[in-house]
Amino acid sequence: AIMAAMLSPSFKVREFSLTDLQPYAINLNWSGEDVEHGEMEVFPKFLSVPFSKILIFFRKSPFVLTARYVDPDVGHIQKSDTISQFHIQGVKPGAQGEAQKVKVKVRLNLHGILQVVSATMMEKQGTSQTNSEVTAEAANTETESMETETSPENQEPAADVTKMDTNEGETQEG
Repeated sequence: AIMAAMLSPSFKVREFSLTDLQPYAINLNWSGEDVEHGEMEVFPKFLSVPFSKILIFFRKSPFVLTARYVDPDVGHIQKSDTISQFHIQGVKPGAQGEAQKVKVKVRLNLHGILQVVSATMMEKQGTSQTNSEVTAEAANTETESMETETSPENQEPAADVTKMDTNEGETQEG
């Protein structure tokens, strides 16, 4: 009916747009061997989707990312507030034992489904910085700090960045 009104010369239809929103806030927790537990609200309530963020961690070992709903009263969605766990594997200390920079791209797709799209480790060798391909499937966190960057959906990663695979852990559904 709306298309017929738009095409009809006898009706004037004002332009409008629809925006898809994520109705629940999502936290991301990280933990690992010999590492402090950390937590951050990555996707706030009523965020428009699709939306991606790049999270930057400084780690010496593999780590686990656990996605949870912020509101504990999401029992009507599933039995637990935990959405999923993502294991980031292959992270190792640098040549002098320092923490490596790990970029993890998380995304809420058009349907509001949380995904870890990629994980990349930047490995320093000598005076030049190179990328090391690493697989991501088990996870454990390491250092104290984390940075985030918001990235547009169509932005491609830099040409000198090598991606590592990510595997989603157990998903609990009700």
